[in-house]
Amino acid sequence: MPFLSQIVGHSAERIAIIDSDGEHSFGSLVSEAQLLAGTLRRVIPTAITDRSKRPRIAFLAGRHASSASVLLAIWLSDAIAVPLDPLMSLPEWQWRLEELGVNVLLYAPLYRAEAQYIAQCTHITLVSTEQGYIEETPLRLATPEQSALILFSRYEESRPIPVVHSFQSLAAQMQTLIQAWQWRPEDRLLHVLPLSNFHGLINGLLASMATGSCCEMLDNFKIHLIWDRLSSGKVSLFTAVPTIYQYLVDAWNKASADQQKCWKSGLSHVRQTLVGPAPVTTSTCKQWFQISNIHLHFCFGTTETGMIFHNDAHGREMSGKPMPGVNLRLTDEQGREVTEGHGELEVRTPQLFKEYFDNEALTQCSYNNGWFRTRGLALKQGDMYRMLGHRNLDVINTGGYRVSALEIEKVIEQHPEIRECAVLGTPCERWGEAICIFIVPESNPVALPKLREWLCPKLATYKFPTQLTVLQQMPRTSTGTIDKQSLKRELTSRILPPPV
Repeated sequence: MPFLSQIVGHSAERIAIIDSDGEHSFGSLVSEAQLLAGTLRRVIPTAITDRSKRPRIAFLAGRHASSASVLLAIWLSDAIAVPLDPLMSLPEWQWRLEELGVNVLLYAPLYRAEAQYIAQCTHITLVSTEQGYIEETPLRLATPEQSALILFSRYEESRPIPVVHSFQSLAAQMQTLIQAWQWRPEDRLLHVLPLSNFHGLINGLLASMATGSCCEMLDNFKIHLIWDRLSSGKVSLFTAVPTIYQYLVDAWNKASADQQKCWKSGLSHVRQTLVGPAPVTTSTCKQWFQISNIHLHFCFGTTETGMIFHNDAHGREMSGKPMPGVNLRLTDEQGREVTEGHGELEVRTPQLFKEYFDNEALTQCSYNNGWFRTRGLALKQGDMYRMLGHRNLDVINTGGYRVSALEIEKVIEQHPEIRECAVLGTPCERWGEAICIFIVPESNPVALPKLREWLCPKLATYKFPTQLTVLQQMPRTSTGTIDKQSLKRELTSRILPPPV
């Protein structure tokens, strides 16, 4: 079935999304999308400068039904959708908009001030989700190979890489997720993840809509509210990053016996809880099973590949079998296939991304004879794959986000009291990896709280360092670069205090 038909081809009366404003049917979402697409089609001709390229339209919205109608409207207006993370700072938004040559920014009323500020800096055309509608745009069949969505993935140098997915790759991901997770129309997903990454947008919102099931979206991240909804007796599916499960376990341990009894009783209606793209700790995994009697279903994937392997036995290990429709293999340093043992994980599947935006050279070198190179190291044992890590020390997995150490360093190097710095990740039970920074000060040492305060307008808060070490000088390699392997060894050889 064509991708847009998967999303909108359900009974008009069927409830698609529940948010803070109430219930929203598939019919109402499609009608809103058609009307908003009419506005966009009127605006696009005056907003684009390069008519040879399809327009890119960014949107800024929270976990709300408007995100679904906005996304559909962008596709109905024959444009490429670019979701923005509301937690990011203005410089981070601005860079993404300028890098992609975004023509129009669609924003929810909650983000009006931010959108107007962005427009002042970029001269982008603004459209509010509440803006007066012009005409209704008819539904259309999307060409499978056509670019549909741009998300941001791993980092080259200090910047994230824009990843382009086609309608075809999105449709393949829907099919994989529905089959692997046995998603049913009567399911209800509790959605608490950002809509700017593939986990929240594709694995959560779009997969739910493709199934014809209901997606309950919480606009505010409050652990007790998540517990209340999980135990409401109406939720059957829940997917989250490891940090959220740690918070849920912490809240359980602090709750009264009566509260625990209430929560546990309601959890009996939840049939599956999923975690990814990193595993939870052994203690969290055990406690979650004791609380819920539900094994955490671990799923691993990347922005380029979608979910590629899973393990429904437990979520404490980064291992599993290939997802339906996904082929995996390992290769050595010469790119030759390895049948057993260690190697670089490569992927071949219909759900692979289309290309890196405006970067054909990088797209080409990311493939090895039709297999996508994940740059991740893995171990193959029988039909199971276990991730061992990433080749790049400069990618940190913290709280469900993949963060660039180089991006953080580039910002902190502008601090007037810091001569040089190095940022690394270190294992952390709560966050997966904590962000640690080594600095050489100009004169007086910089305190971590003051540094975090200085970073507030410059980076998203999840990119803030949680540990700081002051050095007289940085260790160097023979070529004069900072020896991060040496710093990494220092981190692993000592016991760090709990992150702030």
